[in-house]
Amino acid sequence: MAIRPELSTASLIKLTSFLCWSWSYVYCAAKVPGKSPEWYSRAVTLLHGSVATAAGLWQCSVFNLTRKRLTSKITTARYAVMVWSWGYFAFDLLWCIIYWTDSYVMLVHHISALIAVNIYMDKDNTGCTFACTLALMEITNPLLQSRW
Repeated sequence: MAIRPELSTASLIKLTSFLCWSWSYVYCAAKVPGKSPEWYSRAVTLLHGSVATAAGLWQCSVFNLTRKRLTSKITTARYAVMVWSWGYFAFDLLWCIIYWTDSYVMLVHHISALIAVNIYMDKDNTGCTFACTLALMEITNPLLQSRW
């Protein structure tokens, strides 16, 4: 498989990622009945935040970061994290629209994240920049979600 698939294949991959995150929400609701929709959403968010932080820090190699490394070619693992995060942000945007518990700022946040991930996915030489950005954005997320 090429690192960057054709447009139709990339769309199918993104849709699959979105469906996986949606399924994880439904699965959580089925396994832990009696909680609020926001609780299930935060459980899914905790999963994304924890794994995104770990994967981002691992791929970023914070202690071995150089300018060349930041602009190196995208690897399959980095592309997979991009697709995985795209699906999550699409899921969470839809959840926010359906339940409307947050302000417009949250909608702008998710739309901006989706646009940013798409921009990274269209580039050949983002190297570990996306991984570093994702890790730094999500590093506090597990702490925010664990308070629930």
